Amino acid sequence: MVVYLTGINPKSQTPEFSAQIQVDLQPVEYRAVRVFGVDEALELAIAVGFPNRKPMQASASVTGFLSIKFTRKYPTRLDADIEHSVSKKKKCHLLCFEDGSSSDGPCLTCPDGEYQIRICC
Repeated sequence: MVVYLTGINPKSQTPEFSAQIQVDLQPVEYRAVRVFGVDEALELAIAVGFPNRKPMQASASVTGFLSIKFTRKYPTRLDADIEHSVSKKKKCHLLCFEDGSSSDGPCLTCPDGEYQIRICC
């Protein structure tokens, strides 16, 4: 499956990075090209291209982004584990566009009936 990942600066709404990541049986980790400050905010836009369906979309607002690891444990589920710096202002807000659910962590599962994205931070 293909994961489309975009890191967006929430103040300027400009992209910080963009990547197209192929996730098969082995976990894949993405690290940003630059280091984000401990209290620096970033919006992660995630679109997952499961076979034979429109991409599922989710987002995560985090501070101090370090990396995200994608794991495909089941053919119909993708796990996305976000690592970010620990600080007093540690922020993590997760949003699922499939059903409108949201969470301040640590995890959120986005279901569409058959497929799932599980995001943790």
